[in-house]
Amino acid sequence: MAMQDVPWDDETEIMIQSIDAQSGSAVPKLRDLLLNPQKYLLKPGADSTISKARSNVNMYFDALLEDLKDEQAKFTHELEGMSSQYNRISEVVMEKTLSLNVPYITPSYVELNRDESEEITISQYNDSVDQLVGKLTSASKYVADISIKYKEYTLGSWLFSCERPYIITLERPKNQLMYIESSRKAINDLLNDLAEQYGSGAQE
Repeated sequence: MAMQDVPWDDETEIMIQSIDAQSGSAVPKLRDLLLNPQKYLLKPGADSTISKARSNVNMYFDALLEDLKDEQAKFTHELEGMSSQYNRISEVVMEKTLSLNVPYITPSYVELNRDESEEITISQYNDSVDQLVGKLTSASKYVADISIKYKEYTLGSWLFSCERPYIITLERPKNQLMYIESSRKAINDLLNDLAEQYGSGAQE
């Protein structure tokens, strides 16, 4: 389990530990590099150290994803279905807000108090969802599309600003690939931050 003071989640901690285990006696270990960069990067060769770490990370994830090709095809199908559901529900929300003259916004950021809101997870659009959207819209000051973009797909989620906020969320695919790719991005983003601070700049 990830310790509380690390800037990544538990899944990413597992990946980092696996990368370090595969690196044998190589120094620095990825985890130590990310948490204590000054030990290794305040000296000549910082760019090379970061580059080697990035190469090890990408080799690890490339091999991991290669073993999950069949899973990737299934995951892509699930994401396509979810994006289709998002488009359908988004149209319904837009129609309801227009007919009731309720503002429909797509904010860049929303700060939510999860303890004060109620979240409803649905698997697909149907007449009951249509009725629920209408009821919540009529009681809202505004409706916000707070969906998340994942690659070219949209993971649908809508906030209805009733007296007690309600969030309708499309059920997310239960697939390890999302966690794997999220961890890869998180680690490479951290390495890019180190390159900005200690090296000559970030890379893709």
